[in-house]
Amino acid sequence: MLKQLFIIILLTLFIYGCASTTYTNIKFKPVSKPSNTQALVYVYRGFNRTGGSSIPVLFVNNKAHSDIFSSGYTYLYLKPGKYKFEGKSGNKVLAGADVILQAGKTYYMQYAITRDSTSDNSYGMLGPGVDLFVGSTNTPDTFDLVDEKIATRYIRHFRYVMPTIK
Repeated sequence: MLKQLFIIILLTLFIYGCASTTYTNIKFKPVSKPSNTQALVYVYRGFNRTGGSSIPVLFVNNKAHSDIFSSGYTYLYLKPGKYKFEGKSGNKVLAGADVILQAGKTYYMQYAITRDSTSDNSYGMLGPGVDLFVGSTNTPDTFDLVDEKIATRYIRHFRYVMPTIK
């Protein structure tokens, strides 16, 4: 009886966790171009065959913004200047990039998980939108600026991730 109650509670928590995600069913739709006093940054993560259940959190200048889901994207309007973008799991920084943003410009940043549970140290990627790799847990994840033409070929298939902190 106690075991059955434990299983029911565990399943309820699992279902609640899946239902409370910030990952939406909204496919990519470009937002308004940035004004001459702001920059627009799209942050996306391609589909991961391995590591897809890993959900880092996007931090911008040490402030949490949103989860970074596989096949997901989010966007930010920011003032021009230098910014530190990081993907974190707990207090551990998995990847980071320092970017100088200019007013009126649009940027595309890809977060790529480059690790799995194998012991092979090789790494490969099939385009900037799809991570199919054989890597190791010692291989760091990456955060890269991607050309707009390349990024928009992939991001148009992804789903919007709402900010967790506004």
